[in-house]
Amino acid sequence: MLPVCDTSPPPPHLPPTPVYSLCPFLSACQCLGHSNRCSYLELLNTAICVGCKHNTRGHHCQFCRLGSFRNPAVPPEHHQVCLGQSRCTARSRRSSPPSPL
Repeated sequence: MLPVCDTSPPPPHLPPTPVYSLCPFLSACQCLGHSNRCSYLELLNTAICVGCKHNTRGHHCQFCRLGSFRNPAVPPEHHQVCLGQSRCTARSRRSSPPSPL
């Protein structure tokens, strides 16, 4: 099982946990604010985001999920960066690779 770190605050009945001492790779995890969980891949020596939100996907939540489109009016960290159904045709979705946020 991969080690997973959660940056959410602990429940009020538990004392604060020094997350960075438990998960030293967490500082390398860049999720653009779309996930608060990371997993460390020892083989690649890298941290990846787990459970990307706001219709995002990718190791760093840097792509829009299939069926969503990039909202150019907001920065990549915004919660509405990827919106609804894509306005692309099925043909253009097949022929173009995902673009980073």
